[in-house]
Formats: sequence, C-alpha cells, structure tokens
Amino acid sequence: MSQAATSIFLVRHGETAWNLQQRLQGQCQENPPLNATGEQQAQALAERLSSLPVSAIYSSDLQRTMQTARYVAARLEHMQITSEVDLRERHLGVLEGLTRFEAAQQHPADFANLSGSPGAKPQGGESQNEVAQRVVTRIEQIASQHPGKTPHMSCSQTVLLILHGGVLHACYRHATGHMFHGRNVNCAISAVKVEGKKWSLVTWNDADHLHKTGFMASAFGGGGEGG
Repeated sequence: MSQAATSIFLVRHGETAWNLQQRLQGQCQENPPLNATGEQQAQALAERLSSLPVSAIYSSDLQRTMQTARYVAARLEHMQITSEVDLRERHLGVLEGLTRFEAAQQHPADFANLSGSPGAKPQGGESQNEVAQRVVTRIEQIASQHPGKTPHMSCSQTVLLILHGGVLHACYRHATGHMFHGRNVNCAISAVKVEGKKWSLVTWNDADHLHKTGFMASAFGGGGEGG
C-alpha cells in the first residue's frame, strides 16, 4: 500500500449501563449514554490520542459514541466532530432493548440470526453483510476526503472514527477476509490503512491506556451482534 493510503483509527465507544446489563443496544431509541466507567475510559482514550496525529474526527451519531468523541475532541483543542448516521451500530430490529436472555427466550430464531451466517438478520434489523456494505462504503468515502501523504503534502492525514462493536467486526472482516473471534473492548484503539477499496490491518484492540488507568471493565458487547 502506498504513502497515499489514509491512516484510520477505529475506536469503540465507552461503556454503558446496557453493556453491563447485557442488553442489546443496536440503534435503540432509548439511546443509552456512557456510565461512569465509560466516561473514565473516554478520558483515558483522549489522553492516549493527544500524542497521536489525529487530523479529523468522525463519529456515529448515537449518544454513546458522540459522548466518547467529545472527550477526545476537547483534549485535541476542541477539534470539530462530524456526526455520521452511516456509522451507526447494526440495527437489531425486534431484539433492541432486550437482554441476551430475554432475546433468546422471546425471539429464539431472531436471536440465533445475530451470530448466524453473514446474510442472516433479525426481524426488522440488519444482517452483518448489510452493516458491512453501509459502513465500508462510508469509510472509503471519508478516506478519499482525507488522503494520505501526497507530493503536495508535508505529512499524511490520520482520521479517528468513534464506532460500535458490530461495526468494528465488519471493518475487521473487510480488512482481513475473516471474522474477529473476540470482543472489541470499550475505548480500545484499532487501526487500518485505506486506499481506494484496498484495506490493510495495522493493529487491533490496543487497550494499553485502559490497563494503566484501571478502567478496563469487561462489559458486554463488542461482538458481531452489536453493542
């Protein structure tokens, strides 16, 4: 990949009470905010990113991601945040707002479709493939607006995206060609390079800043089912 590739940091939002309750968030209208731990995680993230060359911030427009982005933007001399509907979490349809136990009991077939084949989806929701199409298209558009180093530029641009667990899984699968078998930690930092339609993985799930601060709570979410 050439120097013209855009470097992109991908970060999951901070923890919410719904994460702790193992409640499926998706794009739920209740739109849960960060809890106290999530705010501390976001502060630790902001401190870590303050030493990195971030040139633009984009965030899903849901409350938990925008709150996380605001902590970072404030630390980066109040950098502007661009709110993006297309970076929202996977829509979970009839399962949104239910705990995992409730979803499995009330809608067993739909619940099974959360982690089933990439084309499967819960009633009223999105499949993994649909999420990937929506998110990858928008990220490639963002990358084209912030090109890497060119002959007319003194330095390359690095974009920060504040996202969700299900969205991060879609990004990992697109960059590598296979699934990420783990949880995307709240406020961990991942990175890819994007040039046109070519993606390459740089690092994934870096949570050193959370280990050092003690705010590495292992909350629910971060899987392909969305959180």
